[in-house]
Formats: sequence, structure tokens, C-alpha cells
Amino acid sequence: PQRTYDFVISSLPYEQMPRTVTLKMWKHKLSLCKPGSHIIYYKYVNFNHFRNRFEKQLVRQYCSDEKIVFLNMPPARLFTLRIDNPQECMLVFDQDSKVTNGVRHVNGF
Repeated sequence: PQRTYDFVISSLPYEQMPRTVTLKMWKHKLSLCKPGSHIIYYKYVNFNHFRNRFEKQLVRQYCSDEKIVFLNMPPARLFTLRIDNPQECMLVFDQDSKVTNGVRHVNGF
């Protein structure tokens, strides 16, 4: 049986990864979450946009805290996502892949 965790902390540079790798990493992180867990990760402020729709949607739906850490160089935006139902979060990927398979690719999607 796979272990699940209360907290998943990540410092992966999603903006430098291919979209397919980013998708796999997010799915894996969600598979490690138990109900009521948190995913904590950051993006440098100069990369404050979301290159992938599914990441933007996850943050929109599940972000419980967002702050900018100015003491970091470069400054970083820290996101805390509360994952009450990891299986429900996976639906974000299903919705995104329907658009992707329908060949609607915009801004690197």
C-alpha cells in the first residue's frame, strides 16, 4: 500500500518542465495526500503566472493561503493548498485533458 501524508512540500520548477512532466508530478503529489492534507509550494515572483491551466485551477479552488516572501532572493510566492478530497482534485486534470485532447492549445498548453 502507498503511504499518504499530511503535508507535501515541493520546490519543483514547473515553468522549466514540459507540460506532461508537470502534469505527472502534480498527479503524483495528489496521490500522496491523505484527506485534509496540505500541499505547500512556491513560485518565484517573476514567474507568478500559471503556465498550465490545471495548476491555475487547483490554486483557485484549493488555495488556503498565499503570501510573498520578500526575504527570499528572488522573492517567492508561497502557496498552501488544502486538499480535503484528493480524488476530487484529480477531476481538475480530467477537465483539462478534455480541452487538451480537443486541440485547444493556448499559451504553452
